[in-house]
Amino acid sequence: MTGISVLGLITIFLLQVAGSFGFPGGSLTLIAFASSITNFSSLLIFTIVVFVAASVGDIAAYELAKFFSERFRSKLRRFSFFRDNEKKARKLLKKHEFSIVFWTRWLFFALCAVVSYVAGFEEIDRKKFITAVLVGEFLYAVVHSVIGYFLGEVINNLISTVTNLTLLLALLAVVIYLIRYFVKKRKS
Repeated sequence: MTGISVLGLITIFLLQVAGSFGFPGGSLTLIAFASSITNFSSLLIFTIVVFVAASVGDIAAYELAKFFSERFRSKLRRFSFFRDNEKKARKLLKKHEFSIVFWTRWLFFALCAVVSYVAGFEEIDRKKFITAVLVGEFLYAVVHSVIGYFLGEVINNLISTVTNLTLLLALLAVVIYLIRYFVKKRKS
């Protein structure tokens, strides 16, 4: 695999699982890692790892919240990411169970962890939750991995262009210096 190592895949797996529990930076890290990938087969493997990690993390957060319920909820309220969004997530889940879980996986991912926890606390139907997670996280993994992959292409092309331009300018400076040197030498 070109562009990302096994250690890189393990790292992105752990970061994606952690993101499902509310640790920040999952999407930006995913895009940064994906930008180093240089071939399609590596991108495919990377996307699968991200999908599995995000799905496992979301389902684990749901199950944890469902199992520990009130004790866990009071501990989560100490964190602003949860406290500031809990009421909004509960209200949305009551009206739109499947769709809110689906949309917070890949588009409104700032609410992803909160919705997973609240879905567990409110004991949202497990099958509905898992189905929405799998579909939403599939889109998340594909969209963000592809963004990173193409961003990497753009960055590599930009670096290549800047490098070539710098070499051309350096060569031009040397040619101008040599011309001036020989013209001065000839005059004297």
